[in-house]
Amino acid sequence: GAAHRRKKRIRALCRWHFQPGGGPGYCEACPRPGDGETDCGQECPRRKYALITDEEHQAWDVLQACLGQLRLAASGHVLGIDLGVALEIAKARSHDLAIVSELLQAAEAGLVEAMNSKDVT
Repeated sequence: GAAHRRKKRIRALCRWHFQPGGGPGYCEACPRPGDGETDCGQECPRRKYALITDEEHQAWDVLQACLGQLRLAASGHVLGIDLGVALEIAKARSHDLAIVSELLQAAEAGLVEAMNSKDVT
């Protein structure tokens, strides 16, 4: 139900946000009306995969804080984030560890998929 949708949404956001040409770089090409929002319509990935719940925002916050803690293979491929560090950050920020840890696993999967897609030729 709701937990599955949250995990699916944050994974999709990470796949889009961290892929080459995704995230902030993608949004720079969109025209901006006076209110600061992008104007690329309902199919905008930023809108389509927008985080909804507090738990999703908490997991995103922790993920952003952990980007300097990526685990890399000798080949340079991204293996994931250091979940131990991520959970310590979540604990220090008083986030719900059970929910955030599940969402972080989904986010990590999307991040790994996107980051390693740079290597696909």
